Amino acid sequence: MRILFAFSIFTTALVWSSCDDDVELISRYQQTWEVAVNDITLSPLTVWAGTLQADGTTTVLLTEQRTSSVDQKIWVVRIDATGGQRTVKEIGAGVFLMDVTAQSNGGIFAVLQNATTGGRFERVSIDPALNVQRIEFQINLPSTFHDLTFTPNHYFISEYLSGSAGIRVRQFTYEHAAGWNQTLTKEQIKPFPVPFGDDLIFYRTDSENFLGLTSIIAATGAERWNTNYIPGVLANRLPPGWMFSPFFSRDELLLANFNLNTRQFVAAKVNTSDGSISEERTVAIPPDLDAANPVSLLSDGGLLVVCNTITGTSVLKTDRQGNIGWRGNFVPNGRVFARANGPLVVATPQKIYMLEPVVE
Repeated sequence: MRILFAFSIFTTALVWSSCDDDVELISRYQQTWEVAVNDITLSPLTVWAGTLQADGTTTVLLTEQRTSSVDQKIWVVRIDATGGQRTVKEIGAGVFLMDVTAQSNGGIFAVLQNATTGGRFERVSIDPALNVQRIEFQINLPSTFHDLTFTPNHYFISEYLSGSAGIRVRQFTYEHAAGWNQTLTKEQIKPFPVPFGDDLIFYRTDSENFLGLTSIIAATGAERWNTNYIPGVLANRLPPGWMFSPFFSRDELLLANFNLNTRQFVAAKVNTSDGSISEERTVAIPPDLDAANPVSLLSDGGLLVVCNTITGTSVLKTDRQGNIGWRGNFVPNGRVFARANGPLVVATPQKIYMLEPVVE
């Protein structure tokens, strides 16, 4: 069980595109508004997901940081395009946030688990206007399960097979109907799939020599593609201390890595039709930053990267050669999401910031 894949929480809208010489250059981003959210509760907040609609409306999902999940509450906050109106709606109390995903229609899909009764869940769909639809359901968890994965129409139980290099994955509807039951026997495959479009993406790694991805059609359980990246993606050579990892967004799948020793950050786009690599970008990360993650590759060839440190969040915008031309610093640590080649939102546990690109 998890809230998204570990690498997916920073990204919501990635666009990779070719760059023409006459494309306008985004030189920097400038702040247009900020809205406080830390007055919602006396407890510290955590940001989990956010969306930015075409009309400029922003929606962010936050939870309380509490030692007791029984007391935890969950909110969604909607801010209009000018930053002048904030709407807050509580969507859960005394629950675990099991999964949350920003959707292409501007809404948010979440699954909540009752904190006192382990098998009771609630499927929650929140549209951009903060209208909420709920479906309660029950899961009888097997003793061998390792992960629950949720999509708007199905949930999946994944588990290791005893004495085997493979895993078992089973599909169910929220009305408790059993669907496909598939055994995957790829070496080093992990039972922690991530929903991506119409597929489930599984990763495979021995943490040293290779990374592999397997794409399974979520509706049928059939394999779409299976690719090994050995080692180093395009260069077929993985320098010491490197390990590429999968990053997911609503629209794109990347392989990315940040080497703390060399300070190099590399991101490569995976074609979701066949698993091949089409593009790669490299950025030298400043020495005071760590934990670099991709946000978006822009139409001018520049790359947006988010770096979290002990003190806060920094967003970097590079040119097409990977040179950093703009840096924005935000306190405390937050999440970053963007609309393709447009506004950028930084959501922290205290404030939400809207930034617009400045075009030369």
